[in-house]
Amino acid sequence: MLKKQLREIILDLYHDESKHSVYQSMPNFVQEALDIEVKVNQDWRGDVERYHYLIKHLDFSNKIVMDIGANTGYFSLNIANHFAKNVIAYEPNENHGKIITMLAKFFELNNLKTLYEGVDLDKLSTLEKTDILLHFNVMHHAGHDFDSNYVKNISDLENYAINYLKQLREKAKTIVYQMGYNWGGNKSTPIFSAIDGIQMIEGVERICQKSGWEIDSIGLSKREEEKIVYDYYEYPIKSEDLKFLSEKQEGLSEFYKRPIFILSNTI
Repeated sequence: MLKKQLREIILDLYHDESKHSVYQSMPNFVQEALDIEVKVNQDWRGDVERYHYLIKHLDFSNKIVMDIGANTGYFSLNIANHFAKNVIAYEPNENHGKIITMLAKFFELNNLKTLYEGVDLDKLSTLEKTDILLHFNVMHHAGHDFDSNYVKNISDLENYAINYLKQLREKAKTIVYQMGYNWGGNKSTPIFSAIDGIQMIEGVERICQKSGWEIDSIGLSKREEEKIVYDYYEYPIKSEDLKFLSEKQEGLSEFYKRPIFILSNTI
């Protein structure tokens, strides 16, 4: 397929006006090769800094990586292109999955496989075993976008998340976990009592511990001069660091106040 033709198809699929369209950035190597310019407001929601944080604190070299809720493949494509032995991308939005598939084919990323489906609770037992599993901002959509039979109201979500993560202990050595503040993305149904990193840490900490995962570290964002970056904190975080965090997160979007948990399997 010619570059021009592929570029037009990719852009059409990217702007499909679905719930999570125009959500992720496009990898630099893709934008440069295909002359595609995709702009996501990094002050509102960032993939670039999260990716830089991941590759700084996790070794993806020659690893099997799974990306649940891969969207248009920013993480899957980058990791497959630069590091991993194999990447499995799960994405239920067919248009977004096609983007990953077409780009993997064009760039000859034979180590990247796209599956056009989500991963609900009943699907977990069928997953392949993996070294590192990315679970970015999916869990708070349970009961809306998937598993409405298990999560009928917001009070069901915590036990559901504990059960979900507990079953993943059979499938992954490491999980990178992040979730949102609002059930189904609806601000009228907040999961936590306040939109700040401290409330989120306490809530997700409880979920992880009850599911049997060990918390290795937590990535917390802050504004540094003209950009937003993530700082690495070994777990447990000192109280003075949490106080510092609450001051540094003033003015950040809700998305950036979602901590990045790196969890390790103890079994």
